[in-house]
Amino acid sequence: MGSRQLIKRLTDLLDTGGARERRARAAIRQVLHDLRIRQRVLIAEREQADPTTQDMLDRKIAVIQQQRRKGIAELRTPSGGASSRRSTSDETADDQSDSIRSSGQR
Repeated sequence: MGSRQLIKRLTDLLDTGGARERRARAAIRQVLHDLRIRQRVLIAEREQADPTTQDMLDRKIAVIQQQRRKGIAELRTPSGGASSRRSTSDETADDQSDSIRSSGQR
């Protein structure tokens, strides 16, 4: 067994959250890969389709592109998860806007 595998196993034993996060990130990478393949297939189908079918395929391609953007953004965020940070900043922004509105109404 190589030193990298030993280090990885030790870190998995000591930090179970890290192993869980690595598995989740690997799953996201796999989904992104599958979406990329699906997008390429739809683009190829679009080139050979009639205009009404092209509109439908354009909508499907747009949805896949948006899903890929979200997945890539999730992978680029540092560990700890982006959703927890987003909710905290959204709550702070809401609190600030509420205080501004209430002070302006007086």
